[in-house]
Amino acid sequence: MDKPKKKVVKKKKDEEKGEDEEKGKDEEKDEKKDEKKDERAEALRTCGWRMRTFIISFILGVCCAVTGTCTLYIPGLGLGPFALLYTAGNVCCLFSITALIGPKNQLMTMFAKERAVATVFLLICLVLTLVSAIQWNNSILALVFCVIQFLAFLWYKHFITPS
Repeated sequence: MDKPKKKVVKKKKDEEKGEDEEKGKDEEKDEKKDEKKDERAEALRTCGWRMRTFIISFILGVCCAVTGTCTLYIPGLGLGPFALLYTAGNVCCLFSITALIGPKNQLMTMFAKERAVATVFLLICLVLTLVSAIQWNNSILALVFCVIQFLAFLWYKHFITPS
């Protein structure tokens, strides 16, 4: 008579053990869901920060370029302030892309085999524009480098933009 009682008790223990395992699995699933929610929330925060930084730096870049262009029409300023502001605007626009896709991806994209020449040419133009405006005080040369910088930026954008 003791044997059937042992079987019943054993069945109950096995059932409780199975319920505990199911509860443990449910808890693990809940933890994984919570982790995924946290990851999604972090991704959204990061995405939001990147978008805000992109928008702010892009608008700042456009404002610098437009302000620089406006300085061309102010008598007595010369081309130096234009060259400085225009170059600062282009640098801000480059930074805006970096904020959007991340610095590592930006550098990998900029110096990929098919884009490296355009990138180096653009960076050289940026530097030469600043040097001609600040160091050499040569406004005409700064203007020439600004035009070349504009063309280099178009060339660079042509290679960056997916086909």
